[in-house]
Amino acid sequence: MKAYNFFWALILIGACNDIKVNKNIQNKQDTTTYVLDMINKEESEYCIKVYLNGKLQSEVYYKDSLKNGPTKFYYKNGKIKYEENYFKGIIQGDAYFYYNNGKIKYYEYYDLKGNLRFRVNYNKKGKICSIEGKSLYIVFKDRKKIDTMSLKDTLSFMVFLASPPETQTMIEVGKINSKMEFIEKKDFSYTGEIPIINYKFNQTGLHRLMIIAKIINDSTVIVSDTVFITVKVIL
Repeated sequence: MKAYNFFWALILIGACNDIKVNKNIQNKQDTTTYVLDMINKEESEYCIKVYLNGKLQSEVYYKDSLKNGPTKFYYKNGKIKYEENYFKGIIQGDAYFYYNNGKIKYYEYYDLKGNLRFRVNYNKKGKICSIEGKSLYIVFKDRKKIDTMSLKDTLSFMVFLASPPETQTMIEVGKINSKMEFIEKKDFSYTGEIPIINYKFNQTGLHRLMIIAKIINDSTVIVSDTVFITVKVIL
């Protein structure tokens, strides 16, 4: 028997007149010409790029020749163009892209391996117009314990969540029955810190957990993603 399974569900509810879903996500490129200056800062290289007109073009941290830390790019008018975060050359977490008037254009969320997981597009008025991908994934602390766990073991996993601008993310975690109803659960609001869930089982057998992430905009749930975990517990 397979000891664990993941099932994903995505629910999209209108946040503006016409929300579109597109599974094809294109990568971005920036070919702007710039002047370069480098500053050593706390064992990292802090790279400043400047437009030929003297305006700041970008701020990037490097370590061992790889992007490592926050990255910011700017329009020639001084407004921020986009901001991302890198770890050892891999883009991770939240990324924000803006119109040249400073309003959010689109938001992207990357997993720990640098894969684009989720994207939200905004119109020039700041309204959400399309949503792509999944907003939720989990990483187990110890995958070996998922196949078979004893009553002494603790199931530990981290919940990684997208958090688009102009929204609020709510999380529900708990054990469910055969009807997909919570037997017990915890509810909390995502504040930007990655939640770590520790769960102990008080009896043997097959147990099923459900994790739900709901993204709310203007008091309306616009995305609801779900992960199920099935665990076999023995003495």
